[in-house]
Amino acid sequence: MRHPKIVIAASVIGSGGLSSYLLTLANELSLRGAEVHLLSTNDSCDLYYKLGASVACHDLSRMPLSRKKVFAAAEFLNRTAPDILLLNHVPLLHYALPLLGSEIKTVAVLHSDDPRFYRIATLFSSRIFRWIAPAPALANHCISYLPTRLSNRLRVIPHGVREDVFYPAEKSSKKTEGKISFVGFLGETKGADLLPAITLEVLHHCPTTRLTLMGEGPLRSLLEQRFRDAGLADRCEFTGSVPRNTVAQRLRESDVFLLPTKLEGFGLTIVEAMLSGAVPVVSKLPGITDRIVQDGVTGFIEEIGDVPGFAAAVIKLLKDPALLRCMSEAARTTAVAGYSTGKMIDAYQSLFEEDDDREDMPRCGALGWVRETMGELMKKGIKLKWLIDRAREIGN
Repeated sequence: MRHPKIVIAASVIGSGGLSSYLLTLANELSLRGAEVHLLSTNDSCDLYYKLGASVACHDLSRMPLSRKKVFAAAEFLNRTAPDILLLNHVPLLHYALPLLGSEIKTVAVLHSDDPRFYRIATLFSSRIFRWIAPAPALANHCISYLPTRLSNRLRVIPHGVREDVFYPAEKSSKKTEGKISFVGFLGETKGADLLPAITLEVLHHCPTTRLTLMGEGPLRSLLEQRFRDAGLADRCEFTGSVPRNTVAQRLRESDVFLLPTKLEGFGLTIVEAMLSGAVPVVSKLPGITDRIVQDGVTGFIEEIGDVPGFAAAVIKLLKDPALLRCMSEAARTTAVAGYSTGKMIDAYQSLFEEDDDREDMPRCGALGWVRETMGELMKKGIKLKWLIDRAREIGN
């Protein structure tokens, strides 16, 4: 498969680690000679602005969720006829799998250690060629959602980060100034609700500290109010969603990367921070964050929700420039060695070349889709009301 045609599909392409992964993957596969298409089902952002002319971009977000949208997505994929379909938590396209030609190798990438994500990623599992887990914990947890006979289709491939985008500032130009960065979804799952309390504690010991929050989410207004109420409005900056190059620049300017997250699929922003020279202080998520950060060597790992622990780790780094510098260098060395885009793309291409060991399952028509989908949802214990309504539409 020298120059495969690949469709990379996602529900939303916004900010944060998933978006960074998608854009890197699309660009790198394109550079290797693949014909890459990016398909967004729920998001209407300007994909061409982000990817330029190297990737064909398709947007189904303007269609309301319905049976017609499932069939329209399947029609697009069958018409495009990719060799590989990479699904990045796209429920709509999982429901479309029975409508696709069997020659398409469907690969589902796991992005969150959340039972809801595993349930979606394993829908119509017999029709899925491979699953990719970026961290061992996700592979181990996903197995429990799969029939035993399909567990050998799981592969662990860590995400890669572009070193030409994320790199450290020159040593002569960087001074310890107490700059902390947070990158990600401004919601409780990423621990954003803990940031005001952590920052307040750090400021008691390091009064020149500044916090930059990059990303959007439902807690933004509440967080802004909490920082104002605590008298910290001049010590923090909310940038909203910003381009990847801006994220990289802000990380280069940062001393510490703070991520008190409660849920991760891999922790791509952690690697981006390490490559940029910011020392990570992150939550302990076994098999995920502790596979990236070596506690006390390349960063600090704290228990989920431990505000005093996070604050103490940040304070320790900001008060000891020599320690900060040493850990920054160790973090970058680790990230360069383990998370290059070259390694990731090599592993993906090897996976694409594997023999197709799926049983021959013919492409369904409308009524066949209803029967197979009803059986799948009953097996998964998912409510059938939506599907029954769609079946009535077909009957009419």
